[in-house]
Amino acid sequence: MPIGTQFPYPNVLQLSRLSAKNQKLLNLGNNTYLLQYFTGISQAEYDGRNSEENPYEGPLDETEQRIIIFAGEKQISKELPGITGSLILPLPGNKILVQERENTEIEEEFTRFSIYQLQSN
Repeated sequence: MPIGTQFPYPNVLQLSRLSAKNQKLLNLGNNTYLLQYFTGISQAEYDGRNSEENPYEGPLDETEQRIIIFAGEKQISKELPGITGSLILPLPGNKILVQERENTEIEEEFTRFSIYQLQSN
């Protein structure tokens, strides 16, 4: 979309819901970065997933999120599946603090977190 495009531009809503987007870039240290992004979906996919009772929010759909790892100036991983939850911040030792999604079925009294560690095979 061109810079300076005025709202309401007919494609703004469609592009914001359907287009691929970078979501998080975390610096893990030692010139290593983790990029989480939304892959984007087609209008037909959006129409099939969206309903009045359960509105579809593409960028929050964990099945459409991917992760890529970079070291130096090169991509060192294939596209990896996204992590369930919100990536919060990098921790020492190639670890990442992740806030888990809340369970909408029950009222939770605390926020749950997990720690993931980047390891190479």
